Amino acid sequence: KQGNTVACEGIIIGMLQNGIEPSVVSYTTAIAACVAEPKKSDIAIEWIKRMRSRRVQPNVITYNTAFASCLDGTLDGSKRASILAAEMIADIQRQVDSGIVEMNEYTNIIPDF
Repeated sequence: KQGNTVACEGIIIGMLQNGIEPSVVSYTTAIAACVAEPKKSDIAIEWIKRMRSRRVQPNVITYNTAFASCLDGTLDGSKRASILAAEMIADIQRQVDSGIVEMNEYTNIIPDF
């Protein structure tokens, strides 16, 4: 249910206890619970850390969802979004450097003004 971060955590813990590795979709769904009012960007950022620790790579939907949790009108939310943006750029660069993706996969949707 939207906003129920505790339930999402319970589901992911249950998956792990039963030998099921949560996917990027599982983690992104948990992050989506952080978007409901009151927004919980600190928890969203923690989910991204957890998924990375399990070697699950955040994708563009994961990042956009986490950014949405930062849109709370506070300076702390803006700081978290800025840190998250820097981490996203670093992740993209690592993927490009390792050959997982081509740079144009990220830049072909950005208008060239």
